[in-house]
Amino acid sequence: LAYRLRMPASYGMHPALPEYEVEEIIGECMTRKAGKRAIREYRVRFKGYGPSDDQWLDRHDLKNAPEI
Repeated sequence: LAYRLRMPASYGMHPALPEYEVEEIIGECMTRKAGKRAIREYRVRFKGYGPSDDQWLDRHDLKNAPEI
């Protein structure tokens, strides 16, 4: 599976930012930030990048990846 992430225009960021494709979801966990409820996060590997570039992203960060 591959997912393409796109930054919404409402972010007000420079439009030349690259798009990253999620190659694989390699982990999942629940985290709790101080004073907030637990959220599910996914460890993702981006296409063309190695394990050192893996990131934990929540569902909000992956909202442009409809297959999630």
